[in-house]
Amino acid sequence: MKKRKLLVFAIIAVALIFLGGIYLNSDIYVTHQVNTKVNRVIQAGNTKELKRISNDKR
Repeated sequence: MKKRKLLVFAIIAVALIFLGGIYLNSDIYVTHQVNTKVNRVIQAGNTKELKRISNDKR
């Protein structure tokens, strides 16, 4: 019974790691990070940083 629980836990852990990797490499994560950074800069009123971000080709 303990082996079965360990196997189920291992399968769930591997699946979560796999799905986390997919999420971190997806466009959804990147878009979220960019939006968050730009919103923080806008709220802070830091036009110098905003210009630097807008000129960044990455």
